Amino acid sequence: MFKEFSRERLDKLLRKYPISDAGREYVEKTLGNGWSQKSVGTTHNTPSTIPCPKMGWTSASATWSREHPATLQRIFDEEVVGYVNQAEPIEIIYDGKNGHKVRTTFRPDFLVFHEHRGVVVEEWRPADFRGRLLERVPGRYDLLADGAYSSHPINEALRPMGIGYSLHFSDEIPQTATLNRRYLFSYLARAASEVYRSRLPELLDRVSRPGGTALADLLSDGIERDTLNWALAQGYIFTDLDGARLSDDPEDLPVFAHAETAKAWIQALRPDGTRPRPIAPGAERKLAKGDVFLFDGVRLTVEFSGQTAIYARDSADQPVELLHSLLAAAPGRLVLPESLTTHPRSIFWNTSAESLIRARRRREILEKIDQDLKLNADEKYSDSTIRRWRNQVEDGKTRGLSALESLIDAGDDKGYSGPHVDATLDKKLTELIDEGIEARPKKNTLEIYFAVEEAIQALGYKMIAKSSFYERVAKRRTPATTTSAEGHKLGKHSEPVHWMLDGDTPIHMERALELVHIDSTLLDVLLKSSLTGEILGRPWLTLAVCAHTRKVVGMHLSFRPPSYISSMLVLLDIVEQCNRLPDAIIHDHGSEFKKKEFAQALNDLEIIRHTRPKSSPRFGAIIERMFGTTTTMLLNGIAGSTQSLKKVRTSTKQTDPSSHSAHTLLDLYVGLRGFFEIFNNRKHSTTLMKPTAAYDQSLQMHGFRLHRTRGVEDVLPILLPTAPGRPRSIDPTRGLTVNYRQYGHAHLTPQHLKGKRVAVKPHAFDPSIVIAHLDRNWIECKAQNHSEISRVHPLVRRAIYEEWLVEQRLVETAGKDAHRKLRKLLEEMTEKAKKNIEYWRDRNAINIMGTAPLPSPEILPDDARNTLANLNQMMKNAIEAAKKSPTLGKLMN
Repeated sequence: MFKEFSRERLDKLLRKYPISDAGREYVEKTLGNGWSQKSVGTTHNTPSTIPCPKMGWTSASATWSREHPATLQRIFDEEVVGYVNQAEPIEIIYDGKNGHKVRTTFRPDFLVFHEHRGVVVEEWRPADFRGRLLERVPGRYDLLADGAYSSHPINEALRPMGIGYSLHFSDEIPQTATLNRRYLFSYLARAASEVYRSRLPELLDRVSRPGGTALADLLSDGIERDTLNWALAQGYIFTDLDGARLSDDPEDLPVFAHAETAKAWIQALRPDGTRPRPIAPGAERKLAKGDVFLFDGVRLTVEFSGQTAIYARDSADQPVELLHSLLAAAPGRLVLPESLTTHPRSIFWNTSAESLIRARRRREILEKIDQDLKLNADEKYSDSTIRRWRNQVEDGKTRGLSALESLIDAGDDKGYSGPHVDATLDKKLTELIDEGIEARPKKNTLEIYFAVEEAIQALGYKMIAKSSFYERVAKRRTPATTTSAEGHKLGKHSEPVHWMLDGDTPIHMERALELVHIDSTLLDVLLKSSLTGEILGRPWLTLAVCAHTRKVVGMHLSFRPPSYISSMLVLLDIVEQCNRLPDAIIHDHGSEFKKKEFAQALNDLEIIRHTRPKSSPRFGAIIERMFGTTTTMLLNGIAGSTQSLKKVRTSTKQTDPSSHSAHTLLDLYVGLRGFFEIFNNRKHSTTLMKPTAAYDQSLQMHGFRLHRTRGVEDVLPILLPTAPGRPRSIDPTRGLTVNYRQYGHAHLTPQHLKGKRVAVKPHAFDPSIVIAHLDRNWIECKAQNHSEISRVHPLVRRAIYEEWLVEQRLVETAGKDAHRKLRKLLEEMTEKAKKNIEYWRDRNAINIMGTAPLPSPEILPDDARNTLANLNQMMKNAIEAAKKSPTLGKLMN
């Protein structure tokens, strides 16, 4: 049964498997840092954050293929009391290449508290490292007699602490098991137990049969899929998670009431605890020298394979003789190499059309001879050739081949397909070509050719033909060489795509809302303000698309650049449209997803977060394609489209989008909602279903997951962004001031609350409401115009709120410009005043009127010239009079 981690369970485990004081210190330090784990994304990995129901914190996994499946396995494993990803680093020392001492830091992938193994440090490596581990890191790892790997330096570092060590590879966890655990993960939440616990007795009554009950029978008997999934996840009933996908509704998959019964059933089918491929009759006779296989749990290496028996050696290097008849009679105890258990493909897969035509012709000739029919002139062959064909047919019958398959010749294999140059020259050419195509900056093929030609001739060899050289270069180019020469972004573009879009493809998942893609883009359209009529600019669209069904499940429009606010509001829109939360989201490395408040909201709502690799747009192909479809099918055809601005040379005043922009944000909201409604009800080319129909069908097939249903009011306190700046102060008379508006509530009126600061969150869908946290509760504070705004459609409120925020920023910008101009004016007046004072002190040095106080009379009309001359004379007379005045004269002296 699923149990949460607790200190009591850990202390009980440590009493059973004691560790040293140093080990306890290591465990406590690792547990203390478990709350603050971080996984940094790179161009190669897909980090994830998983709200862990077992540990009560967010577990961070650095890779999708290794740590993520292992984390899910640790969560579901009942024998694992607890675990920590990315344990504290340990210093190890070992003899590396050429006997040099290597001192390095080893950071375990997991620290596991296991009921039967105690405290264990785990390291996980990619599956393709298994055969190359000793070569890649010499001296650090050891190959044990049973074929497993370990590390003597790491064991030596952990031994004083009393902690064990184990090395695992990613292929040890079957893909089917990972998919099933991901399928059941959301049922581990406490909210799920509150919904489905009351339905458990009825289910247990149906599963109490000794031989187990088929999954299909339980569903046909009226057991709800949600209840069944919850009981499997919580450990009330049991099945073989490695056997078949639960999402495929396997009819014959048995479900048991006891874990021991399920384990016995699994072991009866798979003695070694795995599910080997079916062994074809006679496959054991194909074992050759050097092949490794298992028989009755013993690892054996073939020394010689005879007609009646196989001679091998076990892990202790003892000779073993096994009869072919014995191996054939015990397939359940025999595990052969995968190359022998894979069913061979038909010979037709390796036959060209020309060889097949020749084989048909030979078969027709043999049939004519057998029927004593006359042969044409071009069908006559020698007797030896006819006998050879007949022998081929007879030999093919013994191997189970048809006459046509037996008569296929080896014409396609004739000729030499290897290099036609000396082996040393071939190796040198390969080295030089690799060096040339990986060099940075990138070199073209002709530059590489001349460099290689010079190097080859310096070694005394003759250079190969240019055409052959170009073929070699083309064969050596890979995404890795492109990355080395041109950077990781172009290297990602040259990688092969996923051709099959099924559950095994990581980004598409198996059911609705299991994974939602979220991203933002700047739309190619100019919008006007419905408040002032001015052009506000191009809006940003934040979109959410269900990976499995391709349904658009959420959107948010804003004139503000993408931020954590838009990311949280698109989650709020998902809840508003679907009435449920997604199980996981995936996004890029944009800054809008890095805010701590956004991460905390995902953790509170128990949403797994995946971050796609850097510079990997194909990882988000679903949503990137949706952006392109929206632009080409909708935005390019509406007024205000900026498509014409992409070709500046052909743009004119008549095609300028600012001259014919007529849409507001509300118009675009309505248009996009209508467009996505059309898209969601159109048959999709990939799923061959309407996204809405696929979404509904998925909920019916895989469970409605009622524990994930939410209303907007349920998540508002979590998903509404906090108002920027410091917490707002309460004014009992005016309430709270947010965004230049005042909001009131009866709980804010007591006088003793005056000046108290509270956290405030503006309502993104209603500008007349903010929620404030007062006395451990969130309260809705309303503006004076709430009664008017609340009567309009929610889309109108959202659009007006976004426009009003933009207008406020424009007002702030205009105010700052006015302040700058006013300051400049004051500075000019101050300087003028200083000049005036200097004049009265030294009137002969400075002219109070400046160099040109009034226009020169010579440039004015006659009627204005006389007026200005009189005005100048009058001002001179006033100045002379001021000089003679006793009072003013003292001021000037």
